[in-house]
Amino acid sequence: MRRGITHRLIETATVERSVSTPDGAGGWTQTWQQVGTEPARLSQPHPAEQTTADRSEAQVSHDVYLQPDADVRRGDRLSLRGLVLEVAAVVEPSVPIYRKASCTSTQP
Repeated sequence: MRRGITHRLIETATVERSVSTPDGAGGWTQTWQQVGTEPARLSQPHPAEQTTADRSEAQVSHDVYLQPDADVRRGDRLSLRGLVLEVAAVVEPSVPIYRKASCTSTQP
């Protein structure tokens, strides 16, 4: 059996999911609801984005590593280290020892 990465997940990510609620006028309002916390590890921003981060509204890519059974989905939002990260995709290796959430953040 392969060893997981739990011992490397030294941070905690707050997981938020978009919820639609009626606005009382026939429409809907999107809000974010906290659905839990997960042990996590945030990678460094990808090098290409680091060189362009001084531009207005730069998109920065991050990978967040999680336990293989973490309840994180595409479209969720993760908060850690003061960053708010939008989850673009969630992938697992062929041997499920971790989950990786590919995320983006926006810098002003």
